[in-house]
Amino acid sequence: MKKMLSLLLVGLMAVSMTGCGKSSSNEDRTLIIGSEKFSQAFLNSEALGNSAYDKNVRDMIYGYETYAVDSNGEFQLNETAIKKVDTKEEKVGDVTNKTYTFTLNDGLKFSDGSEVTADDYLFHIMIAASPEFKENGDSTGEYLYGYADYHNGKSKNFKGLKKIDDKTFSLTIDGTLLPYFWETSFVAVRPDSMKTLAGKDAKLESSDDGVSFVGDMGAAVTKWTTDEMKNPSVSSGPYKFVSYENGQVKLEINENFAGDPRGDKPSIKNIVLKEINSSTDMDTLIKGEIDILNDAIEGDKIQKGLEDKKLQSVNFDRNGYGTFAYKCNFGPTKEAEVRRALNFIIDKDELVKNVTGGYGTTLNSEYSTAQWVYTKAKSDLEKSLKYNYAFSLDKANEQLDQSSYHFEKDGKTPFDAEKAAKGEKDYYRYNSKGEILQINHLGTENNAVTDNLELMLTQNAPKVGIKFTLTRTDFDGLMQNYYFDTQLKESEKIYHTFNLGSNYSDAPDPYYASFSSDYVNTTANAYRIADKKLDALMQDLRHTVATDRDGFLKKWIAYEQYYNELLPMAPLYANTYYCFADKDLEGFAPNSFQSIYQTISALSWK
Repeated sequence: MKKMLSLLLVGLMAVSMTGCGKSSSNEDRTLIIGSEKFSQAFLNSEALGNSAYDKNVRDMIYGYETYAVDSNGEFQLNETAIKKVDTKEEKVGDVTNKTYTFTLNDGLKFSDGSEVTADDYLFHIMIAASPEFKENGDSTGEYLYGYADYHNGKSKNFKGLKKIDDKTFSLTIDGTLLPYFWETSFVAVRPDSMKTLAGKDAKLESSDDGVSFVGDMGAAVTKWTTDEMKNPSVSSGPYKFVSYENGQVKLEINENFAGDPRGDKPSIKNIVLKEINSSTDMDTLIKGEIDILNDAIEGDKIQKGLEDKKLQSVNFDRNGYGTFAYKCNFGPTKEAEVRRALNFIIDKDELVKNVTGGYGTTLNSEYSTAQWVYTKAKSDLEKSLKYNYAFSLDKANEQLDQSSYHFEKDGKTPFDAEKAAKGEKDYYRYNSKGEILQINHLGTENNAVTDNLELMLTQNAPKVGIKFTLTRTDFDGLMQNYYFDTQLKESEKIYHTFNLGSNYSDAPDPYYASFSSDYVNTTANAYRIADKKLDALMQDLRHTVATDRDGFLKKWIAYEQYYNELLPMAPLYANTYYCFADKDLEGFAPNSFQSIYQTISALSWK
């Protein structure tokens, strides 16, 4: 349920389609989609990395989910896979659990022709929640009854799971987590082929005590997180993974796919996701070297695409934002005053102008302009926020004067903002220990946002006494420092800030989106923020009855108000995505909540 991380440039992909897959005279034409570099985390999980580009592949090779998000961002039962669902509440002690019982439709098959059964849905949860998988960070099923005992190895049975027969299974939500505003997301699951991952002799046993696995789970986890992660061999989605080499992911049609949640089946036989240079990606599209370029945010590229008569375009509000991310557990960015000051010295209006050509808007807290809560409460929200992070050196100095970094080099003499403003050489802020206020930023190569931030912060940071450095790396290098800094030695922890893009997951729960102290040392909290008040506000928000939208809205505003002050990450801007495609493609209709990869079956060639 984490947000998907991407670069702050044109590389992200999020396009959805409507209509039915059709055959055509050029149906054998390969569809080529431009992409940023892949990390090769293609397994059916968000563990081992959360790159949006890897997820794009996953969304095309895995399917048959129990619930899927529609074009309005609402969870709907996937009637292509699920024949019916029944719910039942049961009191266990002082807690009322809720059970969802799913019955599968006939005819669901994996790409190898084997039948999809209840075992495959249950096994996906069993392997991802297993003790053997624990070291990989993220888990699955923590909201289901009995998870902790199974995950921690206290029980071989996962009590909240039950196999009724080959076509029927149930998942029981732990009542201590209810109510929950996105309740059905707790039981939204896709199958994994148990026989492929665990061997033909593996099986699940079900009883009143739940489901247990019979077989070598350690070997299954190893296979899943090594060979299968990089080269998935069996698909449940519209396409099969063929290879990743020479910067290209090759996929071919899965003839056994029964259809996506809209009932569409794929018609395009071969798809290539091609890594391209983001600085020339629009030219690559215009030359015909790729067929789709998604989520363009830069104004000059958008204008160039709109002027080309060989292309079609669609635009929509991004369900996410561009970010200036902080590490809140070491160095100067441990202090909220420093984080707020850095936000004040980024001229976001200029950034939006330079990067998006005006196709965007600045943000003051953690939200998307595509979300229904923002649409309904935006005027009241903006008025209620304590800080309007418009560019201001004076306000940055006010914040820094309240931080521990309000001295000169001797750690005693008060810092003089006028000296810094006049450009006195090497005049920086220090704390009482004589530690300099130095911010080390990690950005990516060929990135317009990184370019603009470098210009702004190199110029503005010294004016308020901050020593600023910027280093560039590729996306993999940035992910290693951003997600896996807990694996680094203390001497290797260098970078305090990063520029990224963050898109909301289907259930935009901030608890699972890098802000909960429960996950402070895992990839699910890359900001390393641990704040009791923020935790309480998130819990209050998420434990709202799904039908109580007014109550949820009030709690959401309270969360945004505090987030605006704490600022574990600075959302820089929300933008309009422009998506471009060859005019010969039919079914090209993206929106804020569905991606082209999730609805790839609707695309066809004229």
